[in-house]
Amino acid sequence: MGAINRDPSLYGAHSLRIGGATAMAWLKAPPATIQAAGRWRSDAYMCYLRECRAAAFHFSEQIASADPDDFQSDFIDIDVHGYDATDDD
Repeated sequence: MGAINRDPSLYGAHSLRIGGATAMAWLKAPPATIQAAGRWRSDAYMCYLRECRAAAFHFSEQIASADPDDFQSDFIDIDVHGYDATDDD
């Protein structure tokens, strides 16, 4: 890390593993290549991949605008509040 002007005390092998897997996925490296680079024998590397900032912001924005209060009646036809079709306004 010192060679690229980063403080080595702030980074450990685990953070490099996450960053490397994420960077390789962003570069569209094949899964087998990511697995080999991180020495993973399974698809456990998927747990290390981080969304890019734009994608994370998009999902956060969608979550914030969701209406979870009426989820049951809208999607699984359970209405604990006594709402009906006229309450969709």
